[in-house]
Amino acid sequence: MNYEEYVDIALKTLKFKISHLEFLGIEKEDVMQEGMIKLLKAFKYYDSSKSSPETFISRVIDNKIKDVFKAAASKKNWVTYSAIHIESAQEINDYEEETLEFQLPDEEKGFEDVIFLESLNKIKWTKKEREVINYLLKGYQKKEIAQKLKLTSASISQTCTKIKNKLIAERMV
Repeated sequence: MNYEEYVDIALKTLKFKISHLEFLGIEKEDVMQEGMIKLLKAFKYYDSSKSSPETFISRVIDNKIKDVFKAAASKKNWVTYSAIHIESAQEINDYEEETLEFQLPDEEKGFEDVIFLESLNKIKWTKKEREVINYLLKGYQKKEIAQKLKLTSASISQTCTKIKNKLIAERMV
């Protein structure tokens, strides 16, 4: 096999394998470049008596992908892993500077509730998240909240997941 054929097979295989993956904090184009560099360096080790070019190339790519995932999980990239993903630019605009104080009816407040509410009020919430939390604190079910806010149940469930993720990030859950 000549070098041009090897590069052609390597490029097609690499594009296919990477197109099905998502990398945290690393662009696919960067992974493509790193993969091609590794494949070009590996060409001198290819032995047609041991494997087909496709098998050899596939193994080299798989090893590079493993290396990329290991690098992404390293401590220096941990911030990328632990960051909360904001779904859209609209959500960024939904954050308001004033804080909405969450309240429980006075007869239901215990010491733990007061501490929880104080912690809850320190987190930056979108308007929609605040509305959902207030309804949850009042005992409404997701379906009822969806009706009250004129949203779909799926939208409320998604908002509840975002709320839970923020609470986990703040170590409140």
